[in-house]
Amino acid sequence: MSDILIRPATLDDLEMILRLDRFLFQFDAQYDDTLDFEWTRSEEGVTFFTDRIIGKEGIAFIAEYDNHVVGYLCGAITEANSYRRIKRIAELECMFVQPSTRGKGAGAGLVNAFLDWVRAQDIHDVRIEASAENDTAISFYQRMGFTPYNLILEGRLG
Repeated sequence: MSDILIRPATLDDLEMILRLDRFLFQFDAQYDDTLDFEWTRSEEGVTFFTDRIIGKEGIAFIAEYDNHVVGYLCGAITEANSYRRIKRIAELECMFVQPSTRGKGAGAGLVNAFLDWVRAQDIHDVRIEASAENDTAISFYQRMGFTPYNLILEGRLG
């Protein structure tokens, strides 16, 4: 685990983050067939990741193992729903770790770096969305201390 380096992303990491996000989309497609595989490299997608990297709209972290980028995480602070007593909430928006590196601490390191950043923003509530069928991700986040909060149901009309 000590071989994993977690650091804030820089603009030099943008291309690797875009590649890793494509892998995330490919993986998540087994749970969601509505994903737009072109989004990551669209103007909106590139702006999203650039804003996270430069800290304009949030934060981005990189995980390195053996001098190679093996994972990333992006997150932001958003306004909470108006019916809640909290005003702002952190959201872990996207995270991916290369399958060959999983189990070495990259995922936990990324989440912990994000949580440290969230605490530094004086935010106390964090939201993570995972596909209901993605048992691996749900188990990982539960091991990180998160518990189920809401269940979103969707349906497709003929």
